[in-house]
Amino acid sequence: MAYIGSSVKRREDVPLLRGVGKYVGDIRRPGMVHAAILRSPAMERVRAARRVWRELPLAWYDAGQDRYVEGFVDLAFEEADGWILADYKTDAVPAAAQGGIGLLLERYRPQVDEYRRAAAATGMQVAACGLWLATDGTLHLL
Repeated sequence: MAYIGSSVKRREDVPLLRGVGKYVGDIRRPGMVHAAILRSPAMERVRAARRVWRELPLAWYDAGQDRYVEGFVDLAFEEADGWILADYKTDAVPAAAQGGIGLLLERYRPQVDEYRRAAAATGMQVAACGLWLATDGTLHLL
């Protein structure tokens, strides 16, 4: 049967109109984290922010160590007291016996600190920096 130019009966309409249908946003599966991030209190802050940048390029010369530093901040959003810089991480969180979330945060602290210094060197007023962990949907400020 040719579908181009012809009417096609839609099967999804009746359940949706009766209130028993499901939208993609209604689906919940074990381990799903995108909904946790999108519905988190931190994402509410992003939505209310004055300005938002995704994949913000930063580059600066660190004269103290005679090196050029560059990178991309996954998310930067401006609030009244300054910019919040966040980097997304999808790593599995180590078991509590292996240090848990704390170990993961410490692993990436040097990267976050570099972003803080680079942003400040450009004149950005940085209020906080952190990691947004996909495993728990939480923005952990460092």
